[in-house]
Amino acid sequence: MAYNMLLEVSALSDKHKENLLSRGLSEEAIEKGGYKSFPQGSGIKIAQLLQEKGCNLEGVPGFYVPEGGSRFTLRETSSGILIPQRNSRGMIQGFQIRLDKVGANATRYISLSTLDMPHGAGTRGYCHFVKGVRGIKDVLFTEGALKADVTSCLTGFSVLAVPGVNSLKFVPGAIRELKKKGLKKISVAYDMDYKNNPNVLSAMEKLKGIIEDEDLPYTVLNWDDSYKGIDDFALSLRKRCLL
Repeated sequence: MAYNMLLEVSALSDKHKENLLSRGLSEEAIEKGGYKSFPQGSGIKIAQLLQEKGCNLEGVPGFYVPEGGSRFTLRETSSGILIPQRNSRGMIQGFQIRLDKVGANATRYISLSTLDMPHGAGTRGYCHFVKGVRGIKDVLFTEGALKADVTSCLTGFSVLAVPGVNSLKFVPGAIRELKKKGLKKISVAYDMDYKNNPNVLSAMEKLKGIIEDEDLPYTVLNWDDSYKGIDDFALSLRKRCLL
């Protein structure tokens, strides 16, 4: 409830909307996904508004009570796009934030978390799922909720994604839930740097083992490696009218 209310009281800036459109998301997909700009400078007011709407913020990742304080607040972070992470039933389980600006060697995507903060909680690393118009018989598997949404919008495939390549704890459960709904095959679409990044390659091998344990066939997708991600490659095909 708290996360749905957070989206209701937040807005999407024109700048961030243009960024999402440029990546291949449609207006409909942006609205369906619930994309917003991360609220700036109003954490206590937002927390108070959510509480007035009946939300219990105790132990909700992203909210906490500052040391010496008495009121909940939404954690502060640099400006960026708030990306909902949903399960196969469409329920929001967490958020990633795509930061507008990062320093050298800093990560672009962070999770909305208040680990080790009073009355807060850490993110759990749940899987994200977006259902495409092609159904769920053959599901693509990748990293990142935004990449999943863009890929699904451009290709029509349903996409299952982890927040990070090594965040595999909840993959078996997510696969089992999708199998009940008709999943028959998984197409692994990790970034093409798995060819020269041992960390990504190792994570892919672990993922393949999980899929095998769930008794599902799979393929590993490859594409022009001048495009790192499946979303970038799909967008290039769309621009060339090949998709």
